Parts: sequence; C-alpha cells; structure tokens
Amino acid sequence: MSVGEPEGIRVRCTCGAKLRMPASAAGRRVKCPKCGAVFRVPSAASAGDGEAAGVGAHTTAGATDSMGKACPACGAPMTADAILCIECGYNLTTKKRIGGTDRPRPKLADQTQGGQPRTCPCCGKTYPGNSKICVACGIDLRTGRSVRIAQDVDVDRVYINAERIIRVLSWIIGFGIYPIASEAFGTRRPYVVRSITIVTIAASIWFWSAAISGSAEPEALLDLMLWSGRSDAPAVTAVEVGQDQDYVDQADAEDGYEDPAAEEDEFYDDESAFYGDEHLPAYHPRQLVSHAFLHAGLIHLAGNMLFLMILGSRVNAVIGNVGTLVVYPLFAAVGGLAHMHATADGPLHPMLGASGAVMGMAGMYLVFFPLDKVHMAIWQRWGLLTWFRLSMKLFAVRGFWVVLFYIAFDVVVVLLGWTSGVAHWAHLGGFLAGVAVALGLLGSRLISCKGGDLVTTVLGRWAWPLVGKPNRPPKGLPLP
Repeated sequence: MSVGEPEGIRVRCTCGAKLRMPASAAGRRVKCPKCGAVFRVPSAASAGDGEAAGVGAHTTAGATDSMGKACPACGAPMTADAILCIECGYNLTTKKRIGGTDRPRPKLADQTQGGQPRTCPCCGKTYPGNSKICVACGIDLRTGRSVRIAQDVDVDRVYINAERIIRVLSWIIGFGIYPIASEAFGTRRPYVVRSITIVTIAASIWFWSAAISGSAEPEALLDLMLWSGRSDAPAVTAVEVGQDQDYVDQADAEDGYEDPAAEEDEFYDDESAFYGDEHLPAYHPRQLVSHAFLHAGLIHLAGNMLFLMILGSRVNAVIGNVGTLVVYPLFAAVGGLAHMHATADGPLHPMLGASGAVMGMAGMYLVFFPLDKVHMAIWQRWGLLTWFRLSMKLFAVRGFWVVLFYIAFDVVVVLLGWTSGVAHWAHLGGFLAGVAVALGLLGSRLISCKGGDLVTTVLGRWAWPLVGKPNRPPKGLPLP
C-alpha cells in the first residue's frame, strides 16, 4: 500500500499474519501472502466503529458479524458479510443480478395482492397474495381442487410399441379404438388385476380347447356360462366365436344372422353340442361369476383384457389388492343379474364374458380419475382400392371421455331397443355398480384420491364435507 493511501481494514489470518487492506477490498476474497489461505475481507462496518477512523479491529479470516442486512433489490434478509442475495441473485458488489441484468426484482412487500396474504383453506398455511398452489397439501388456493399426480409413462416407448402391434393387428381387426396407457396414479402394484387377466386367458383357452377336442362333457361346459330366459321359448342356435358379443339369440338367426366364425369352431356351430341329447341348461348361482372368466373368441377376450389392464389396474393401485379381489366378482355378478332381469322373458340363451366386471372397474375409474389422461389408439385398414392403406392415430384424452364414450353406446342401444347380440344390460349394471362402490369408498373416507376424484373436481372445496380434505389421510391406508 502506498504511503499516501489512507488506512483501510486490518485483518488477521488464521496463520497469525496481520494484514492491512484498503477499504475497497471489503467483501472481496484475498490471498494471505504468508500461508496462501484464501479468505473474504469483512466490511468496514462489521469490523467495528474504530475502523471508520482508520484504527480497525482485529478479526479472523472468514468471520462474520452477527448483525444482518437487507437486500437493496428485493428486501430479503442477508448476513452482514454476504455479497449475493440468494432470493433474487442480486450482487451487492457489481450492483447487478445474476444473468447480466441490473433490473432488481420487486420487493417482497409488492408481491401481495392488495397487501393481503392468502391462507390455504385446507391446511391453514399462509402464502403471499399472488400464490396459487398450496405446496403443503397440493390444492389450488382459489378453487380447492387438487393438483393431479400423474403416473410416469414413457409415451415414446408406448407409442412405438403400439404402432408395431397395430400394423400387424389391423390385418385381423380392420377398425379399432382402444386404450393403450393411463397416467392415473396409485401407490399399490395391481397384482390382483394381473392375476385375474392370466386366469381369464387360461380359462378361456381351456374352454375353447375342451369344446373342440371333446375332453370335457358338454353339460359341464354349458353350466359354466350364465343362462337366462325361458326354457319354453325358442332357444339360441349358437354362441358367436371371434366377435365382441356375449350371446346370440333365435331372433338374430331368423333375421338372417350368420356366424362369421362358423368354420373356425364346429362346437359352437352345432346346436346339439349346447344341449346334448338329454341335458337342458339351467341357471346356477355360480354362473354369475364363472361366466366372467370365459369368452367367445380371441377378439372378445383381447378387448376385455386390454380394458381391464389399462383401466382396472389403475383402480387396483388405489383400492388395493384385497379390495379388488372383492369388487371384481361383485361387478360380474351385478352385471349378470342385470342381464338376466332384462332378458327374463326372452328365449333361453347363454351369456359369457368379463364385460360386466370390466365396466364396473371402468365406473370406478370414472369416479377416481376423471381428468387423468388416457392414451388411445384408433386405426382403420382400408380396402383393395387404396392398396390396404393403414390410417392410424395415437392421442391422449381425459379419462372421463373414454369411459363415457363406451358406456354411451350401451345407453343408446338400450333406449332404442336394438338387438345386437351384446349384453348391454350387463355393461350398464356393472358400470353403475362400479360408480356406486367408488362413491361409497370416497364418502366413507376409506379411499382418498387427494382431491382428484370426480366429486371434488365438480364441487371443489364444497366437496370436502362429503369426501374429506385432500390432505386428510384415509383410515388405515396411505394416500395414493
């Protein structure tokens, strides 16, 4: 330091060396010439009143004063020796914010709307007036609706695999619209839905092979299907194989109905195989469940199992494996009873397929995850004039659109009284049962979707007296 330069700041290094620094070095990092240690020079104010007169007080390297200060840009509290505001990035030495701009952030006092803070109506935590989301319970501070938690889905991989499968499948199924993935979030692994899918596939394959090979008595196979209608009325002629239908009655045959899979499976084309020489099928209570594990063909089986895996597995992840093991056969039975009631005066006919149980799971999905995205695939394989060109689109929609799209078809058919060979009443019965069970679980607080359910989505915070607050843990169960 030159002779004419006024005294600045005197500091002492940890090695014992006494150093004298100019006032302009305050807040900067310097290197001790004796030991090479690097430390920050404290400000003149933090060194004591004597330093202002050039006397200076001794301090160790890196020491800070207990007195704080406020950031001149945003007003956030800072330590006495700090030169960078961690709130807004303002550098007190360069008078600029990190990023090269010298425009300071608004002060904290200016971040409230009308100077009034906002309190979360769910947990009571207070936020600045312009806050929108409560980070404690994850709800919108204005509407009370929950911020949805989505399952991590590798969309690119799902779409690539779906395209590969559809390019081959479209030669068998010319037109289709099916779900391929769901973003609904749950904490449990859907072991029961996976097990049901495996058992259903195995049971259906056994059913077909036993019917074709004759390894099982026809009467035993008939008793596994759900029988409905009057035995004194004209009976069914065949159960369609390879189509997404549950039963075919005599009226369809009289209208010129032809089984497109008649050449595929002689068992279903032979009426005597249904009834035998002496056996007359009849209803048994066990059929309300057993029919849900049998299917009339590959397409029928694949369609139901796809819906069960995409939608049902997400419901399983929320209500747990024990709950799924209870509700799935319940939905199958309710769907079967609804079909029996609707066709009680018709001819005796069998009904088989998991559609009623699957639509029950879809009804629960509608209540639990109305806004979570479902990824869909739609395709059309055109005819010879276009060289069998394939048109395909993969897209994502809200879950309620998917469920309502499929259930709307059943409602229209039932209202118009169409005869299509599909057990539409079984679909509707299972669906309504699923909605009722889901609402009951929400109302009893046994299950919580943290505010993403249908009731809270529609009513906002007004739904809390009915289904509980989003941050309220369910009885004995963790939040999904």
